Amino acid sequence: MTLNTITTSKTLHVACIQPLAVPGDVPENIRRIEPLMVEAARRGARLILTSEAAITGYDLEGVGQRSAIGVDDSLLEKLGETAHHLGIDLVACLWEKVEGGEHNSALVLHADGRRTLQRKRGDSSPGFLAGPRERTLFEVDGIRCAILICSDSGIPGIYEELAGQGVNLILCPTAGMGRLEWAFQQEELADPTRRAEYMAKLEQVCFLKAGLERCLAHGVALACCNQAGVANATGFFHSGHSGIIDRTGELVAVLPGCMVPGHLRPKLIDGIIHGRE
Repeated sequence: MTLNTITTSKTLHVACIQPLAVPGDVPENIRRIEPLMVEAARRGARLILTSEAAITGYDLEGVGQRSAIGVDDSLLEKLGETAHHLGIDLVACLWEKVEGGEHNSALVLHADGRRTLQRKRGDSSPGFLAGPRERTLFEVDGIRCAILICSDSGIPGIYEELAGQGVNLILCPTAGMGRLEWAFQQEELADPTRRAEYMAKLEQVCFLKAGLERCLAHGVALACCNQAGVANATGFFHSGHSGIIDRTGELVAVLPGCMVPGHLRPKLIDGIIHGRE
């Protein structure tokens, strides 16, 4: 029997990190992100992806959006220094404050001090300022990357376009779910009806089927990172779920969504993807 292997010298060690987001508390969110950055770097990761608006929080009450900061904020400078010290590139996602409103943005803090900014194209949030359709491409260890923030994955023809531009890895920060009422409490799972609903929800919070299809159809790798966190005061809840899929369709790593708030913990996943020759 012959084993099929990928004959390419280009690989990239990627991590997705899920601290427990606190909508509106930027210093606390950064404090929670940094230990996961350290652990991911210790494992060998060269590129780290956070969830949508991980720095400010993303919630349906707009608490995170109202805490928007500029990309020149000193707190982001601190994160950049950490990325430089660890020798990693960090995709730091946030509500970005600009004149006239807010962008939903992903700021790549490169290990060498460079910065790459991608703004979300579409969002229904009040005051949201739309970013461009065009993606700002960047490379890490020879792997060409692009960012699609959550619903931007649905831009018509965007996967074909990026594959045609030689993109090897698509990074998708997301913030699915959003309300505590959609969560489950541990004691509810003793009830057969609620348990069946719980199992159905677990299937819904994983992107794997769509992700695998896109990877195989377009020959690109995919890393998705969803927000995780809970705040009883505002009814905020995000279940988390993350995954890394190679361009071959191999499921490199997965962190399933957690539908019981009491089970949420800071977590990360990591793995190696391959670029095209």
